[in-house]
Amino acid sequence: SVTASSSNGNCNTAVTQSISILADNSTGINGVINNSFSVYPNPSNGQIVISGNEIAAGKYNLTLSDLSGRIVSSDNRTIQAGQPVGYSFGSLADGIYQLRITGDDLSSTIKLVIRK
Repeated sequence: SVTASSSNGNCNTAVTQSISILADNSTGINGVINNSFSVYPNPSNGQIVISGNEIAAGKYNLTLSDLSGRIVSSDNRTIQAGQPVGYSFGSLADGIYQLRITGDDLSSTIKLVIRK
C-alpha cells in the first residue's frame, strides 16, 4: 500500500490505497509471476529457466507472442513441484515478446526480451 499526505494550511489529509506496480523487465530484472514463479534471464538469448519454491506440479502451456499478438512459439510442459524447468525458444529475432504461462490455477503474462 501507498500512503500520501497533503497539507494546505488548515487541512491535513492522509489517504492509503493499494496499488499494483508492473515492472518493465527489459532492464535485466528477473520476471516474477504471481510471487511464485520467476523467469530468468531476462533479457534472454532465447533460453530461459522457470523456477520457484511454490510451483505446483502440473501441466502448463507456455505461449510466446510478439507485440502484434502473433504467436511465435507454443508448448505444453509438465512441471514437477519445486523443480526448475529450462526452455529454449529456438531461433527468434531480437525483440520484445509476451510470455504467457497458463495452468490449472495460473494464467500470467510477462514481458520477455530476446537479445542475442
